[in-house]
Amino acid sequence: MKTFRPYLSWIPFTFLLLLAQFASAQDNRCFLIGGGSAETFFVSENATVGSVIGVLRIAGDPSADGDITMRLEASNETVVSIDTHSKNLTLIKALDKEGLTGPAQVMTRITCERRGPNAELSLTIPVNIRVTDANDNSPIFRNSTYFINISEVQFAKDKKEFNLI
Repeated sequence: MKTFRPYLSWIPFTFLLLLAQFASAQDNRCFLIGGGSAETFFVSENATVGSVIGVLRIAGDPSADGDITMRLEASNETVVSIDTHSKNLTLIKALDKEGLTGPAQVMTRITCERRGPNAELSLTIPVNIRVTDANDNSPIFRNSTYFINISEVQFAKDKKEFNLI
């Protein structure tokens, strides 16, 4: 009975050399894990200032000894910051779905760059922060009392506009 014994002698040396180079190569690009070209976060308007509202899905390690750095595009309307050496977005200004006391939607950009000698490429990632509503504004009624007349023969299935007196 013959047994099969694999030998590396049949694999050309150049193939092994290329395989070793491929295995040790690092990807020098910044990119979003799972693909995509932008980040979107849905944040309640009652989120407190100082809370983490999202974590960026950028591949890499932003720690002090890590392989990427990130910076936020600053403007007068900036409502978030990136925590030092992390991927956390922190709220620094209040949000408001109605746009009365804060922005109802925020668009900003984050630039990611690789550290090290092979850091040629950077990536600018659009970040969209959509504010979701919370029941924070009571309804406003012009009159303190309203009167309505409803006919006793009116069926519930009939659509009728009621006249307020």
